[in-house]
Amino acid sequence: MEARFLSIGRRHGPENHMGLAPQCGICADTILRHERVVAFWGGDLSYAGQTRPFAFPAPKYVGTYVDGLLLCRYEDCVHCAASVEFTPVHHECYEITKKNFATENIEELRRPWRGSQSTNLDISSGRLDRGWLSRVVQLYPGLTLLSKLNRLPTEILAIIEGYSRHATLWRYISVLHVACQLSGTDSVPLLTVPLCDIFSWERHGKLELVTSQTISPSPTLRLTLDFDGICRVERLQRWPRYSGETSDRLAYIVEGAGAQYGEVAQLAQLKNGLLRLPLPSSRWSKLRYWNTPAPPGLDSCVGYPFGDVGRDRFYAVDLDKIRGITFFFAKGRLFGIHIHHSKWTCALSTYDRLVNTQNWEGGYVWIYLPITRDNQVLSLGTRDARLHTGSGEASRSVLVRTRLEGDLIIGRQGSSTRGTIRDARYSKSTPITMVYSDESKKPFSAEHPGINPLKESDAYFSWAPLDGVVSALTFYDQRTGLCRGIVFHYENGGARAVGQCRLHVDPAVRVLRPLRICFQAELLAYQGTRVKFHDRDEHESGDENECSWECRPLVGYMTFWFAGEVSSQLRVVPKGRLPVLRNKW
Repeated sequence: MEARFLSIGRRHGPENHMGLAPQCGICADTILRHERVVAFWGGDLSYAGQTRPFAFPAPKYVGTYVDGLLLCRYEDCVHCAASVEFTPVHHECYEITKKNFATENIEELRRPWRGSQSTNLDISSGRLDRGWLSRVVQLYPGLTLLSKLNRLPTEILAIIEGYSRHATLWRYISVLHVACQLSGTDSVPLLTVPLCDIFSWERHGKLELVTSQTISPSPTLRLTLDFDGICRVERLQRWPRYSGETSDRLAYIVEGAGAQYGEVAQLAQLKNGLLRLPLPSSRWSKLRYWNTPAPPGLDSCVGYPFGDVGRDRFYAVDLDKIRGITFFFAKGRLFGIHIHHSKWTCALSTYDRLVNTQNWEGGYVWIYLPITRDNQVLSLGTRDARLHTGSGEASRSVLVRTRLEGDLIIGRQGSSTRGTIRDARYSKSTPITMVYSDESKKPFSAEHPGINPLKESDAYFSWAPLDGVVSALTFYDQRTGLCRGIVFHYENGGARAVGQCRLHVDPAVRVLRPLRICFQAELLAYQGTRVKFHDRDEHESGDENECSWECRPLVGYMTFWFAGEVSSQLRVVPKGRLPVLRNKW
């Protein structure tokens, strides 16, 4: 089929905006900035045309014209809402796809409604399907590497995919899946029905409408989404009760099926076995995605802000079932959170998503909270701090209370004791949903670490006790060898992290039963620290030509300032010298 290209004269106005979401409409993978893409346009599950290839712009960018259209990466742009709908796809995915099925079917894919943002679902399960991988091997018999990959254990294959998730191989598997899905589908006319009239529906399955026998006394609709869009609609007898069930491969929307939607939003469009909602722009960001089929009541949740998920994405996380959390900060703001469901998981996928959705050039600070099986999070909260300076600098931290480690403050703490601190402590009950709550009458203990010793203004402070350490896991910058962060495990079963501990991203060395720590300050273009742990008293710290090392027994506390990529300053202070406790519960 010959492609139809969009050609519009350059005019200023809302009809010329090309709103772009950073997700490929074919393979469902992230579109990285400056990747070569093609944008398809149309509406009502129909294809109308496409643009010429162009480089995908950075987040919050507007200013380049393609075929007379202004590229726009603002999520809530009113001009994009008034323009036609566009679906960007990787150029390589488009080239593969057009050899397998007609391009007019592309507009039917992925997005459950116009303006919907990425659900951030795990797409690895479809990519690791042995059947699809075997088909790729058959198509490219000369690539012996693919045959070797297909013979690997699933666990090893999953690790490889995790570190190469944007590789063409994995995208091609997704493209083949879509091609086979649509090639066997006969085109049928568009069907529009009121959403409240649907009793049940499944993708490529039967549509069952509400009748006098099926209507429920308390109508509640649940929509289930995967990386292909809406896959199921069902009517429930009552609002589901949260039981801790969660998924990283499915998203759920649970809403009342009555007047809450409004007349226009009550419509559902069905075509070729797919379903889409023609929501008005005022509703695009108001339907809440959850990672659980039974969202908990907000009054029973512990909450804090999820900076990277916007207004429409919520998670329920039982902290007793996870092994840690990585927080992403920049300039005192919490931008994102990654949940570690096991000690083998990596936060790189969340970091990549932040880089491609937030136009932040200053980089992110990774702060890791380890949660061992023997430990338990008792409470969460937030701290808003505003310094009494001319700039009125403000920052937000996350407050954590654990059974073994006590109170922890995660985030940037002010370098001055002069300022206003406002703490909010949230419900102790689990599971935990990330929301705000009321101010606590019993504040968390306040940390006042003193003057920031680093050159960077966006510096973060952390500390850990050195007594009772059974292991020390030190993370190093691969380029400089400087210390990024350290995770300590203790005799009581607890764990604590200082600095930036990027699990399974940076090289790390574990020392069991360490007795001494040796560290050496590096004054380069940035400040940094070299760190070594030793499991015996007699040891060599470094080369004779290097500056002197400072060696200390593991007694007292470690303070660790850090900022940017590798800037840090480490100190060991005696017991009773750590000025961190005030207003203790």
